[in-house]
Amino acid sequence: MRNLPKVFLVIVVMLSGCNRSSEISGPEPIPSGAYHYTAFDSSGVAVAEGSLTIFYKDSIRCIGNWDIKQIGYPDPGRVGNQIGSGQHVGGIEGKNIWIELYPQYIDNNFELIGKFERNIIQGEWHWITFAGLTGKGTFKLAKN
Repeated sequence: MRNLPKVFLVIVVMLSGCNRSSEISGPEPIPSGAYHYTAFDSSGVAVAEGSLTIFYKDSIRCIGNWDIKQIGYPDPGRVGNQIGSGQHVGGIEGKNIWIELYPQYIDNNFELIGKFERNIIQGEWHWITFAGLTGKGTFKLAKN
């Protein structure tokens, strides 16, 4: 019984040394780094392009920066509020990804939901306001 505190201490030290963080082991399902961004309206016309970076915060969350410019002169409903620059947050599950360009807003957010395949992420963008889904289209992120 006298050794019980020592055994307990050894167990605590061993457990505290375990890496419990959610770090990626092996290749990342979606590669980190810079991507070229192109957005299309609901009829398939390119309305915006720019750059977006993706970095893993842990195995299921991502962060990065974005800088997007409008192409041509579409009406605001066809392009949404994706024009500008800032920091994004998102999530990754296998080859699927979602990104919020304005994570600090719930009433004027812009989200990307896509799937990675062969160095390209493709999917849908959604512009969400108090009224609900205000605009949508598709996007393509090509790895630089």
